[in-house]
Amino acid sequence: MSFLSLLFEQPLLFVVLLAGFLIALSFHEMSHAWVGSLLGDPTAEEQGRLTINPLAHIDPMGLLLLLVAGFGYAKPVPYNPHRLSDPKWGPVYIAIAGPISNLLLGFVAIVTYGLLFEKLGASNLLIVALWFLAKVNIALALLHALDRPQTRAAHTWFLQNGPYLLLIAIVLGISNLVPVFGWIPVLSDAIFAGILGWF
Repeated sequence: MSFLSLLFEQPLLFVVLLAGFLIALSFHEMSHAWVGSLLGDPTAEEQGRLTINPLAHIDPMGLLLLLVAGFGYAKPVPYNPHRLSDPKWGPVYIAIAGPISNLLLGFVAIVTYGLLFEKLGASNLLIVALWFLAKVNIALALLHALDRPQTRAAHTWFLQNGPYLLLIAIVLGISNLVPVFGWIPVLSDAIFAGILGWF
């Protein structure tokens, strides 16, 4: 079952899950922009990226890929190293801002989930939303933690070849793509359970 099919089968769940994706992606990209601005580079702010509004960060092909295949991407936040107060380490701080923000948002979601679970129950829509928000933020943090010099070429390729990935997803179906990213939800589940257990 594709993510988009939820729109017709469980529309309320579809809205909740899509909102979770958009919040996580927007929070991630805004954090890149915010740190860049703190370090003296207003490039992202000048392009309207210093906001949590998903409309500022949505990549049309990335969103379409998300709807069809269940995974997607946002527009990368631009920065100008020549405008940074620390040209050497500034790009590093900007890069790690996204994953750190997702870890923080995921942690808040897990703690809130733990506080409300017994009171509201597993089937409550807010509980489902918090569970998903926690999982997707942990997954994003794990994915972007891999964005180092050795893997940056692969990351760039992924962004540039979104249309082809979408076509492959449509032809093969999401079930054939799950093994490629299968380790991410497993590790995400482990982190979720660990934090919840500690809490």
